[in-house]
Formats: sequence, structure tokens, C-alpha cells
Amino acid sequence: MMCFLISRLSRFFILLCGFIPVITSLASNKPNVVFILIDDLSHYGVSAYGATHLNSTQFDDSGKKFFESVAVATPEIDRVASEGILANNAFAYPICEPTRVALMTGMNNSRNFIQAKALHASQITFGDIFKKAGYVTGIAGKWKQSRGTAEIPGQLYVEQFGWDYVHCFDLLYEGARHIDPNFVINGKIRWYNKDLDPLTGRRYYGPDLANQFALNFIQENKERPFFLYYPMLLVHDEHTPTPDTIPRNSYDSFSVMTHTGVPAENQYGVFKGDDRRYYPDMIRYMDKMIGRIIKKLEVHNLRENTLIVIMGDNGTKACFSYTLSDGTEFIGGKGQCRTNGMQVPLILSWPSVINKDTQYSGLINVTDLLPTLCEAANIELPNPTKLDGISFWPQATAKNPAIALPHRNYIYTWYNANRPMSDNSKRIEYIQELNYKLYAPNRHFPEGRFFDLRTDPFELRDDYNSTANIGSGIQKHSGYNISNLTKEQTQAYLRLGEILTGRSKYIAVEKINIKAPKNYIKANDSMYLTTLIDPADATQSNIIWSSSDPTIATVDKFGIVKGHKSGTVTISADVWNHQQPVAAGKNSTNFSSEKAATMTLRVDR
Repeated sequence: MMCFLISRLSRFFILLCGFIPVITSLASNKPNVVFILIDDLSHYGVSAYGATHLNSTQFDDSGKKFFESVAVATPEIDRVASEGILANNAFAYPICEPTRVALMTGMNNSRNFIQAKALHASQITFGDIFKKAGYVTGIAGKWKQSRGTAEIPGQLYVEQFGWDYVHCFDLLYEGARHIDPNFVINGKIRWYNKDLDPLTGRRYYGPDLANQFALNFIQENKERPFFLYYPMLLVHDEHTPTPDTIPRNSYDSFSVMTHTGVPAENQYGVFKGDDRRYYPDMIRYMDKMIGRIIKKLEVHNLRENTLIVIMGDNGTKACFSYTLSDGTEFIGGKGQCRTNGMQVPLILSWPSVINKDTQYSGLINVTDLLPTLCEAANIELPNPTKLDGISFWPQATAKNPAIALPHRNYIYTWYNANRPMSDNSKRIEYIQELNYKLYAPNRHFPEGRFFDLRTDPFELRDDYNSTANIGSGIQKHSGYNISNLTKEQTQAYLRLGEILTGRSKYIAVEKINIKAPKNYIKANDSMYLTTLIDPADATQSNIIWSSSDPTIATVDKFGIVKGHKSGTVTISADVWNHQQPVAAGKNSTNFSSEKAATMTLRVDR
């Protein structure tokens, strides 16, 4: 068995884990923030990263490739990169939902990914933080994070995460996203499959609708600081024509219910109305949509005081590949824990702050974005000790980021796909440095796996001849024979093993206490409550606050309690470790537990 060195922090150190959440900006002139998340695009899908051509790796019903190789061209994104910084080693999760939970919360999935489509409103997200800081907040695009609860339906539940304006797909259900789509718009469900778009005179196109909402959001809020989260629908399947596809009737007559150009053996996971020949058109349209956002900011003279972030949520699908400048073929790997499944584009631009045309090659994890955004906007984090993310804002704003010291040495990943946390049969854990990667033992590889990424970036080494076929055509290889490592590789193996041993243990909460400045407040007054968690390094220590009578006093997810009328209430605080809260459309919002910490609060007139 692989021998992991044991290193562990004391479990009985008491930490003040609910810092007083002073969510105020330290700058009088708050920057606007526009965060654009591209769906299903590896870093090489952006031409600024150096790939020359996009290719089809699979064949249609006639036996031909879906399309001939086309040039990789994203001029609008490239322009943003030339005006800012390009990250060369940014990593997300292999699929979208785990990435989005980590992105919005700054936490590794082991802390808060209880179940797919079920993120609970007690979780603090970047929407909550920016709203508390005085920003107007908007989301336009793909949600996929929750389905609501028994008390709050999904179309309203999304607002529990800090959003003032909402235009979301995949909030109650999926359905078609591109042609004849459905959305929830500020609490109302809208289907766009029976009439025509008055702006174009043609059938509605989901990416256009989300983009127009984002443009209107900028227009309506140009006089005050705003945070726009734009999780794009493109370039995820279903693969369909765009309004710019030639000939035009390809789009106008495309059937989203019956058309398919994908042979049966390649139809795993595809939607009705999927034809991969249109993928290059979708990339071009995605780039065009981003260009519209940039132009809107420029028209209103907002560009100089706006931080723009462009990022991918996971790698490109394996049915597509990229040709690199040296002729190497980079095959997409969505769903895999290798570089082609997890390395994504990441570009930041803020003309008045970030130097133009720069690059940063340090490791960046998706959890790093929340603390980075907050530092950029001078917003104090409400729960810094709970975050796994580390801000790389000092590196992004350095005079020469290429030679800046890295902000992190490794990435720890806990990945369970979309399975509930209770099902750990296929869970994957690993530690990754720039040069080396170590997987924890699992059912396929009880000894674990070790790779040298300098010579084997796609993890094809198989010294033990024990390749595992895990389905969907995905193979995993056994890695290096530990007995044959060089001195440098051995040192890396031992170093990563020690880290992995410490990070991979689930540490349960044993005790929780509420800390309050006093046990009374006046009506219309507020005060901050905090909590003490033992042990301090517990894995799932997110807090669920509640009041026994919200008509007397309420308490929000930050622990801010407000009095409303005279009386006495019980304020409770429990941890996710005890409750495992989910918002999957049928579960209750209300919780009760003998393990919860409580305090009696008196509200006076």
C-alpha cells in the first residue's frame, strides 16, 4: 500500500469562525465587476492561448467528421486579454455544477457540495457578499445550483443568494437552452417557443435573451456600482445553429425536438436537437456576445472602472480537439480530472489597474476567484477562515506578473461529480502542483497514482499495466511505479502524500457556541452574532441561522440579527455537518436539532 505520511492539525483548537461580517467597501469609488463564465470550453478554445485549429474527433451518420478543421478565432476575448492579464494555469472541476458551487463560495466541494442542484441558501456566495457591500447584483444565464424548497419555489429561491435581478436558465428544470428556450425572469417563468423575437423577427435564441438582459442590466445601473454574473449558455450542448449560421434557414427551420446528427453510439449525454457540425458557429457567437458586453461598457464610459473576468467552467467535450502551434492535438476531456478536463481560460482586465498584455503562470484554483474579486473591490470577507480560495490579486496587479511569486503551491481537489456526498463509491481526491500530481487510493487504484506532469500532462503513464475503463470511453492509467522514481520525484511524492493525508480526512464538528455582544436589542436595531466551532478545522462548518419567531427578530446568513417588535425569541445556529441541508425542490427550509447552539434574545421597544 502507498504509505502516506500523517500530518494533522489539532482538532481541539477553538477558532472564532464567524467573523463579524463588516461588508463595507474601503474605497469610495467602487469598481464595477462583470464575471463572464463560458460553458464547456478549454483554455485552448480561446485563440489567445495559442491553438491554431478546432477539430471534430467523431463522425456523423454518413461517416464524415462533423466539420473540417477550422481556425480557432475569438477576437473579442483576445482583445480583453490584450488589455489585461491571461492566466496560464487556471483549473476548475471536470463538470459545471461542482465548478459553480466552488466559484460562488470560494470553498472546495467537500465543504458544501451535498447534492447536485441543491445548494442551500444558508451558504454565503459572491452574490450575497457584493450585495451586502452596496452593489446592485444581477445574474443572466445558467443557474443549475438549486431547485428550491418545500416553502420557497425554485423560481424565487435563487434570490436567496443575493441577486437583485435574475434571468436564469436551468432553475426549475433544463429543457432547451438555445432554440425555443425557457427562463425564469425575476421570479416569473417564461417559455419562448411559440412566438418570434420582436428585435429580430426570427425565433428566440436563448443566448441572445440572456445577453440582452445583461446589457439592459448595465444600462439601468450605470450610475451605481454593479456586480454582473453572466454564466453563458454557450457553448454547452445542445449543439444547434446560431442566428448567424449560413444559410440562415439552418437556424430558422432547425427542429430542437427531432433533429440529430449524432450516431446512436455517440449519443451519451446529448440533448434532442443536437448536431455537432454547428459547434464552430457556437464559439463564434459566444465571442460575439462577449463583445457586446464590452462595447456596452465602453459606450457608457464604464470600461476604465470595471473589472472584467472571463473564465471557463470545465474542459471541452472529447468530441472536439484543438491543434496546437507545434502540431500537437489537444483532445477535449470534459468529465475527466486531467488537464484537458479541468484547465480553463481565465482572463482579467481592468484598464486603470491591471497592466496590459501580461501573463501569470502560477496555479489558480476556481475557489480563488471569490477572495480575488473581494480584494479587487476592497470588500472585507465575512468568513476568510472558512475559505479554501486564496486571492491572487497582488499577482494580477503586479508590474510584471510573469515573475511574481505564486500565491499558492498546490491545489487540493475533492470531486464527486454530481453524486450526493453520501455516495463516495467513485469519489476522487488528489493534490496537484505545477509539475506533479498525486491521487488518493480508490477502488480502481488501491495504491493511489502518481504522475510527473512535465512529461505526462495527460496522465497516460501506466507502469503497473492496470488501466481502468470507467465508462463513456474514459480510461485512467496507473501512473509511475513508485519504486523507480528519481530523487526529485520521490521528494514530490512524499511531499504531496503528507499534504493529501491531512486534507482528505473528514473532520466532524463536535461543538458549536453562539457569541453575542449582549442578549437584548431594541426594535429596528441590529447586531452581529458569531460562532465558535470545535474543532476549528471541521470540514463542514457552514452555519444555518434561524429565529423561533421572525416577527420579533430575524437573523440572516451572515449572523446579523434585527429586532422588529418587543418580545423574546430563540436564535439558533447549527452547522451543515449536522443538518446536511439541501434545496432540491422538496426538502424543508426549516431545521431543528438537539445539536444546535441557541441563545435567548429579548427585543425591547
